[in-house]
Amino acid sequence: MQRTFLILILIIIPMIPSQADDATSDFDLLSVENADSIIEVDRFGDGDFTSQGSWSPDGTLFAIPGSLGIWLFNKDNVESPDLLAQDTGVNDITWSPNGTRLAGASESSTQIWDVDTRTIVELYDGATQIMYSPNGDYLVLTKAVNYGNTGLDSSPLFEVINLASGEVVGRIVGDGYSYGYANFSLDGSYLLTQSLCYLPQYCEYVSTFQIWRMDSPLPMDGVGDAFLSPHDELSIIGRSPIMLEGERVAYIGYGDGTQWITIRDLATHEERTIDIDASSYPRLVPYSSDELIEVEVSYAGQHELRFINTESGVVTRTHDAGTFFYFHVSPDNQFLIAHDGKQVNLFALTDESLSEIATFHFQHPVLSDIPATVTPVESQGISCIQLENAVPSTSCGAFNSDNSQFVGRSELVDIYLWDTETRQGEFLREVEPNDMADDFVFSQEDTFLVFQISDCLINSRCLYSVIYGYSLSDNPSLEYEITSPVVVQMLFGENDASNLLAVLTIDGMNLINSDDGTTLTSLPTVSSPVLQVAFSSDGYFLVTRHSDDTIRVWGVPSEES
Repeated sequence: MQRTFLILILIIIPMIPSQADDATSDFDLLSVENADSIIEVDRFGDGDFTSQGSWSPDGTLFAIPGSLGIWLFNKDNVESPDLLAQDTGVNDITWSPNGTRLAGASESSTQIWDVDTRTIVELYDGATQIMYSPNGDYLVLTKAVNYGNTGLDSSPLFEVINLASGEVVGRIVGDGYSYGYANFSLDGSYLLTQSLCYLPQYCEYVSTFQIWRMDSPLPMDGVGDAFLSPHDELSIIGRSPIMLEGERVAYIGYGDGTQWITIRDLATHEERTIDIDASSYPRLVPYSSDELIEVEVSYAGQHELRFINTESGVVTRTHDAGTFFYFHVSPDNQFLIAHDGKQVNLFALTDESLSEIATFHFQHPVLSDIPATVTPVESQGISCIQLENAVPSTSCGAFNSDNSQFVGRSELVDIYLWDTETRQGEFLREVEPNDMADDFVFSQEDTFLVFQISDCLINSRCLYSVIYGYSLSDNPSLEYEITSPVVVQMLFGENDASNLLAVLTIDGMNLINSDDGTTLTSLPTVSSPVLQVAFSSDGYFLVTRHSDDTIRVWGVPSEES
């Protein structure tokens, strides 16, 4: 993985912000002895959410997966959404046709919840997308399968499950180097499978799709009789395909610097084309029995909704869509959910305009949002600081607390521990030319030193790290070396936790006994990766900052609390 080094300032929260000043009485000081009892005790921010979303069949609820879980928005109270499930890792979601089940797909598993009891009632393999058939008889899981040896040539696999028997009745393989998306016709008689290329240099076409009859045997790994394709084509070339009423499909055609909407009758193979702006990146959204919505995405950032009659090809009306990018029409065509990754807006959809009804802003924590005393603490493990002639020819490393010692690389090669007064250095480790050595960290009392060396290739892609721990009580003495996933950050705890070492890697967060290198515990996996970690200055809490702009607080509740 490419390492990116940043010098960051993290806001440290010394007590649970939602509690009073004596909140720490409910928690024990962090230590090596109780590290394995650490749990998440508070969280700031609503996280982020994906582009996917789904209306309930009765049009009262809208579900959207986010980094914290699955959000449920009630049409009548959009400002106060509810979390159905937390830390699910779900990236796509769909309702069962009867509205009693909500299915969510993640890389690790596909989970189906009973909406009333909020319990998981069924589990399937991981998937990137999930879709019920309109009659509720089938469930389609879209998976990513690597059929080659490069690690890049992933193909979509569309697995069709008969819900009555639980058997897989179809396994449809899409194009290589592509993401997959599936959809049903409105009556469920056809299944559409799309392959959207993510590495254009390896793909003949950017986007292709195929249509399959559900009343015929579906392919099992590419063999079957259900394939429906006009004019003996293997697949249809087009973007953003959607199924329309009356056995029709609409999609974006493109070529020679132009693009158009094609509406094709699946029974007669007759086609109608509608010219559209070649300078935009359009997407199609189903609307009514005789209209579709073209979302005209302008590269300037201002978007437009164009309502097009599917019989005549006439644009019946347009609405300014602002900067919103994702749109979901309610089942009764009366409302529209629009979101842009930061907020969710509910609009009343009329012939004349889009009328905003309510808005929910996803909150990201900032200093003014946290009602508690805070202490800015600079990261202990500063990488690649520029020295002012403190030691010869060294540019990456760290000082101890009184600046009497500096650990770093001499001529960016070997690692030395320098005495800044005598300017004498003691050799610690040799570093290979392509490897990276950083995260030099002294313990609170300067009695211990850790750093890591990452084994990297010529292109700076690192494979793993080795953590080295040195006792500094007398002469530097190597106490241990630990092979680890690539390290992102390391730092020591405060007060009683001074021998507690937090190690953040690309795979997660570990707490280590710095005296002997044993792993005490790993923080529970959450759906949003940790970017930065710090201990509170009073030693009670560990704080993590995540890629979804949330901050999580971890502590050990006292037995009395």
